[in-house]
Formats: sequence, structure tokens, C-alpha cells
Amino acid sequence: MKEFDPRILEKLRPHLAVCEWGRADAETIIADIILCRKEKLSAISALATALPVLDNLADKIKVFALIHGTDKLSEIAARKNAATQLFLRPGKIAETPMPDMDASPEVILSFALKDIAHMDWGQIMLAENKFGASGFLFIDARGKYMHRFYDFLTLVRGGFAGELSYCVGANDVEKLEAARRLVETIRPELLSKFRLFVTKDFFQNLDNGANPI
Repeated sequence: MKEFDPRILEKLRPHLAVCEWGRADAETIIADIILCRKEKLSAISALATALPVLDNLADKIKVFALIHGTDKLSEIAARKNAATQLFLRPGKIAETPMPDMDASPEVILSFALKDIAHMDWGQIMLAENKFGASGFLFIDARGKYMHRFYDFLTLVRGGFAGELSYCVGANDVEKLEAARRLVETIRPELLSKFRLFVTKDFFQNLDNGANPI
């Protein structure tokens, strides 16, 4: 694996967060929390089943629960330090209900960029209002759909001021920096709310002096 430019890494560090989107036991989640503290990460994302451990141990680390469907929204909204990353497919937005709840959940609408066609952006932006969303997460398989992330940034010029997250499954420093650079160039005011989600392998590879791929 090729070496990375440490100057690029320093630009990425303020935005890095860790994701654990497979089924994980308590020991794995605790190791993730330790990693977050070691690397001074601001956030961790996991499946809703990890919330009992995360809620008690994460402390000042922001916790996100990635869910498919809205049935667990009430449960997550009741927790003190948890927000929801609600994964949707564009074609399912209209039929996905927003349940009545006592508490107002913090919802980040989450999409795989590979699922988004150009004509889908209108309904994706309407979904922001439907679910009272405070931001978006875009998941990109190996950075193949960076152009669609660019489409989002250009389509919402001045019309979006929420949280913005991007995850490239390959953990590639160059792809992560390309996403950060797009935000800096097109919507620089969003940089302070921009997160780059990576897996724990990203940091293990850094310890080995390699560029994660």
C-alpha cells in the first residue's frame, strides 16, 4: 500500500468518525469507544442493538444509530446521547411513515449514492421536511459515485445548513480528501458540520504507516 501525505491526514482528522455497521458484541463496541477516545473522534455510528452499551459509555462522543425503517425511532429518541441515521432508498421515501412520538428525534437521512438517480434529488430534499431531518449521510461504495455527492452540494447551494456526512467503504485517504475538498470548495460553511465515517481498519492502517485502501 502506498504511503499517505500526513498533511492530508491533518486536514481530515477534525472530520473523522468511526462506523460499526455489522452486528457487534459489547466487547467490540467498547473497543470502538476506546478508539474514539484515543483518536479524539467526535462521533461513532453503529446499529441500534449497540445502543445500550454506547449510551452508557460513549460520554462526550456523539452516538448515531443506523436503522432501516422508522419503527425504532421512538426508542432512539428517548436516549440521552443518540441520533438516528435513517437509511432509505429514494423509491421508498413516500411509503415510509413518520410515527407519532412524544420526543422529537434527531434524524440524519442516509442514502447509498449508488441508489440515487438525478431525478431523485427533488424527493430527497422533500424528505428533509417529512422526517424533520437535521442532515444527510451519503454512503459511497469505493468512492465510485463522488459525482453524485458533487450533485448534492451544487443542487442545495444556500438551501441547506444542516449536518453532512460521507462514508467511503474503501477507507481511502484520497477519496476522503476529495469529498472534504468538494465541501470546502462548494459549501465551505458546512465544513464545521461535516463528518467522514470510516471503519476502525482505517486507524490500524495509519499505525502501519500506510494509506488505507
